[in-house]
Amino acid sequence: MATERDERSPVTKEDGMISFKDSGYVHMLATIRAPGSEDRRILGLIAGLSQMILTFLTTGAIFEYVNISMQIRYSGLSDKLRKFDSMRLIKFYLMVGNGRRREIVLRYDPITVARACLG
Repeated sequence: MATERDERSPVTKEDGMISFKDSGYVHMLATIRAPGSEDRRILGLIAGLSQMILTFLTTGAIFEYVNISMQIRYSGLSDKLRKFDSMRLIKFYLMVGNGRRREIVLRYDPITVARACLG
């Protein structure tokens, strides 16, 4: 990729390293383009919240944050989170304790996810 971008013919070791690093985000970028704009907006908000909190997120915390920007029902958000999990954009961790509690983690860097959701 870097060799083509710079219009060079010999491929260097650095080119291979850059391509390997970039290949880690190919799945994420292709997957984020697939859903509709509402899903991308929600995923971008989750990425923003993930940058602010820096720990595990819960569905309740995500619901409160997303509900400030857009009107969504808790069950609708839960469906979106399951969809993101099936798309391998987030990961659920079941936590032991009182009741059923799932903590949520983005599988990719939150800054990269937020940028991909915006553009």
